Amino acid sequence: MVEDGFVTKNYFSFAPKNEPGINENYLSQSSSVLDCFSALFTRTIMDIVIGYINAYALKKVKQNTPLRRRSRFHNWKPVT
Repeated sequence: MVEDGFVTKNYFSFAPKNEPGINENYLSQSSSVLDCFSALFTRTIMDIVIGYINAYALKKVKQNTPLRRRSRFHNWKPVT
């Protein structure tokens, strides 16, 4: 793969179990935005993203301890 003059190697193979594309069993013309989002991002994927967000925030809090008086990290609560 070549992007902007740089050659990159694809380390991820794409081998879907089902036919790629919109599955009419999951989405229809009347599907909501949340339905579309949920079809792409499973609960497992969301849990992984949430875990990374919380780990990143904790890292930043530790890097900036003691927190400055106006730090946004004073009000940080883990994403759930």
